[in-house]
Order: sequence, then structure tokens, then C-alpha cells
Amino acid sequence: LHLSLRRQRQMCIRDRERIDAGLKQNFRAQPRVQTLLPQLSQQVAAGQLAASTASRQLLSAYQAQG
Repeated sequence: LHLSLRRQRQMCIRDRERIDAGLKQNFRAQPRVQTLLPQLSQQVAAGQLAASTASRQLLSAYQAQG
């Protein structure tokens, strides 16, 4: 019983990791995100934009394309 529960947990973790990887890949593949990401990253690095604001802008761009 203990091993069965452990295997189920491991499978759930692997499934979540696959989902996370797929979502990240899909996110980064979106043309608008590809355009914005370098620009926003540069602004964040230069202290011109908060990282949280850049994240919100990227998520909004991603959601708008869906």
C-alpha cells in the first residue's frame, strides 16, 4: 500500500512537471511574447520596469493571443 501511494505521488509530480514544461514552451513560442520578452527583460535589467509589471505584461500578451 505504501509503495502504491508513493508511485501515485511520483506520477502526479511527473505529470505536473510535464504540464509546466508544456505551458512554458507554449508561452515562449507565442510571437507577441517573443517580441516583448527581450524588450521587457532589458527594461527590467536597466531598472526602468518592475519585474512584476513585466510579468503581467507578458501574461496579458499571451492571453490576448489565445
